[in-house]
Amino acid sequence: FRSDGELEVVISATGATVEGSVVDRAGKPSPNAAIVIAPAGGGGPLRDGSADERGNFFFGGLAPGEYRVYAWDAAAPEANDPPPSLMPYQSSAKAVRLEQSAREKIQVTAIAAK
Repeated sequence: FRSDGELEVVISATGATVEGSVVDRAGKPSPNAAIVIAPAGGGGPLRDGSADERGNFFFGGLAPGEYRVYAWDAAAPEANDPPPSLMPYQSSAKAVRLEQSAREKIQVTAIAAK
């Protein structure tokens, strides 16, 4: 590591899980959608990934707290590079509150390409 930033390591057996599916505006599965899960208050690290070929996703080992889950369809520019500010997309995010060891299952509607 060569960095001036901070590194925080948390080890816990009580991490929370968010799993779910991404659908398009018509309610059909959105395969390979880009997913971002971010602390609702900002200030924490983002986690990103992509949905599988059936539109399903999984994030484990999350700290308790409130999060927003964002999804972009595979054709959207954000699918390859989530924007630095998620504020303009906040109304399209799915809010989720996680307690210790929680397992939440949600459905998110993908933000379409413009």
